[in-house]
Amino acid sequence: MFGQYGGRAGRYLRDKERLQRLIGEALSMARARGGAIWTDIQLLTRLLKAWMNGAYHGVSAQTLVAIVAALIYFINPFDAVPDFIPGLGYIDDAALIAWLLKSLAGDLDQFKNWEDRNGSAESPQETA
Repeated sequence: MFGQYGGRAGRYLRDKERLQRLIGEALSMARARGGAIWTDIQLLTRLLKAWMNGAYHGVSAQTLVAIVAALIYFINPFDAVPDFIPGLGYIDDAALIAWLLKSLAGDLDQFKNWEDRNGSAESPQETA
């Protein structure tokens, strides 16, 4: 089911305004859920923002599509397990984000190293 989000992700990547709205919505939802998902979504969105503003180039198109597709899935309330199902609705979202982080561990480590060398793409208050 996740694969269907790849084509949509490409359209988001070509429309920076639309991508910015997606990032804002994903951050808002992640903040409401709290915990590790909040931290994980912040990392993914920092990478996207650094790429969007041209500061970070060390990421492949495939990685960008995967991140954006995961964010689209994350904000979709009617994904594999609908978010309105108490106790279960967010499990698939958390599992997908965990899988993505593991799959992109090398890319994300490179980005975090880049952030450490160059300063964060933005201050922590701006990620909220």
